[in-house]
Amino acid sequence: MIVEKFTQDYLWLSVATRHPWNQFTRVQRLTCCVTLLLCNMVINIMFWKINDTTAKRDVQEVAEVIFLTLFFSLMLNRMPWLRKEKGQQAKRILALLAKCPSSLPGSRDKNNPIYVAPAMNRPVKCPERALKEKKLLKLTGDVLGFITDGNSFLLGNVLLRQIRIPGAIFLPTRVPPQEKVKSFHQDQEDTENYGVNWGPPDTNNTKSDSIWHYQNQETLGGYPIRGEFATYSGGGYTVRLGRNSTTAMRVLQQLEQSQWLDRYTKGLFVEFVVFNANVNLFCVVTLILESNNIGAFFTSVKLDILTSLQTSKDFAWSVISQVIYYLLVCYYVFIQGRQLKQQRWRFFTRKRNILDMSIILISFVILGLDMKFISLHKENMAQYHCDRDRFINFYEAVKVNSAVIHLMGFLVLLATVQLWNLLRQNLRLQVIGRTLSKAWDEVLGFLLVILILLSGYAIAAIALNPVLGSFLILTSVVSMVLVIINLFVSAILMSFGKERKSLKTQKEAALTDMLLQKLSSLLGIQRPQNTCKQIAVTAIGIDK
Repeated sequence: MIVEKFTQDYLWLSVATRHPWNQFTRVQRLTCCVTLLLCNMVINIMFWKINDTTAKRDVQEVAEVIFLTLFFSLMLNRMPWLRKEKGQQAKRILALLAKCPSSLPGSRDKNNPIYVAPAMNRPVKCPERALKEKKLLKLTGDVLGFITDGNSFLLGNVLLRQIRIPGAIFLPTRVPPQEKVKSFHQDQEDTENYGVNWGPPDTNNTKSDSIWHYQNQETLGGYPIRGEFATYSGGGYTVRLGRNSTTAMRVLQQLEQSQWLDRYTKGLFVEFVVFNANVNLFCVVTLILESNNIGAFFTSVKLDILTSLQTSKDFAWSVISQVIYYLLVCYYVFIQGRQLKQQRWRFFTRKRNILDMSIILISFVILGLDMKFISLHKENMAQYHCDRDRFINFYEAVKVNSAVIHLMGFLVLLATVQLWNLLRQNLRLQVIGRTLSKAWDEVLGFLLVILILLSGYAIAAIALNPVLGSFLILTSVVSMVLVIINLFVSAILMSFGKERKSLKTQKEAALTDMLLQKLSSLLGIQRPQNTCKQIAVTAIGIDK
């Protein structure tokens, strides 16, 4: 009890020995201690008198000051009302400190995910990198809304596109659900123009971009999209949602009031493009909502990634490497052309020549597609800078980029084959080639089994056709069992083959010795008897 009073009632000791459940925190206690210390220092400075007569007087005055300080601190700590007042005062100080900004302008705020740009009129002169960041924020500072992670920016507008089924082919309610869920074709798509609330068309409204008028994929610049149930065209009835959440909510409320979505809606697409400046990538997002005509909707997402133009540092290295590569390609074009002129039709009978020609053709096709992609990218960005409120369509650039990626994969495959042909000139690597050629029959069987195993776990096949998926899983299990049994039997057969070969050699040696023994006995030549008996026993054992 005495120790608790001594550690808790005295202010200076209670800073380190405070109980966790005590409401008078360490920060408040330490604030009071520092305040008392500063007040005592001010009092000592004001009332301190210097007397050099005797050293005893100095020591006495110092002792008096220390005693008064401790006594004043003890009295303040023992008065409960003063303790409450000190607690309130400490809370006021902490509240003032909390109101002060703890981070510089432009830094991250945990409560606000949107990045706040620094002030443009700062007194300190910014370095070159900070000036570049300010220029970037000027270009993309107004692109806010929808994307609130602070790193990605919305390019252009958000397009909401609807695919409808004409009312004439819409099945009645009494038709069973099995007959309603049928394949949808683009020819069944509704392409008529309507008025407000899908009524008769208004002759006074001549706007082609009305939300009640159909727009084909040539006008929108779109491409067919593959969904869960069907392939949809790039046209439809379109609505622009805007570039911020407030405008989008207002547009969606208007669409709900006007019943823009009804029972004839087959598919709904939300399309927009996002740019991330940190990784220098464009992401073309397509959110798909499909109806199966019986009241159920299915969602899916399609993401396409595009790389932006190279930065100033990487662009030079990329251009240099591509120039060197295409110079080598041009050199091989000259060599292949000279061989074609000399060999004529015999040129196409060699596999190596066909491989080289394939690499050359794919390389030039990739070069042309790269030029096309750069032109499309510049065209899309020019459209964005010209009108930032319009929907920027990147689908053509996505298709070109996808073709480049696939052709690049084929080019790497052919280059690997060509590299292997060059390495075959080495004597040590020729052993690997001869080994694979001799073991091709066994390897082909294993490759077939591995292909069946991989196809058995195809998620797409299982999701689309449960019967086919079950068959593939059953086949994969059986194939796995066969592979294990085959490996087990192969190990036994290898050992059995070695033993059989050694026994065959011993049998041939024993028969030869017996024939020599018989021939020697006929000619009167003596041979050791132990060897003959041993040979006879061995021969009898082999015959058995």
